[in-house]
Amino acid sequence: MADTNPKHLQVSYKTVHNLVGKVCYEILKDKYIPDVLVGIATGGLIPVRIAKSFLKNSFGIPDIPIYIIGLSNYDKDDHLLPEPIITQKLDSELEKKIAGTKILMVDEIDDTGRTLEKAADYLFGLKVKELRVLVVHMKEKEKTGKLPENVKIYFGEKIPPLWIDYSWEFKEPF
Repeated sequence: MADTNPKHLQVSYKTVHNLVGKVCYEILKDKYIPDVLVGIATGGLIPVRIAKSFLKNSFGIPDIPIYIIGLSNYDKDDHLLPEPIITQKLDSELEKKIAGTKILMVDEIDDTGRTLEKAADYLFGLKVKELRVLVVHMKEKEKTGKLPENVKIYFGEKIPPLWIDYSWEFKEPF
């Protein structure tokens, strides 16, 4: 990581890759093998793909499908919404397909906890058997959103409550 703005942390793709790998090792130490990976768009798209590669290639787990749900915590002007909104649900066939499965939900960051809470509520509403969460970064601050007690969250590293600039968000990677 490199600091160029005291209110921002810049995080490279390589850092994210290494942190997701570290978390995948922790998940497998717990003997948790998900049936499905669910990425939260948009921030969780790259980490969920990295997780799939680690779980399949490094640990010999059979191919795990990735499904995507979209959530937004901000409006078009980057103002925090009163509550996150689901912008993309699974289609009805996939909703039926994941009932009774073990899910690993992936996002880039746990900031307020609100997005993870909303996504978990949606997935539990589809009758998933078990849900665990992988986030690359966990902000060290009080959370307004809460995951159910039976949901374990794994994170790559804790960070101060600063704005995070991920390499993939910029024209020139760092």
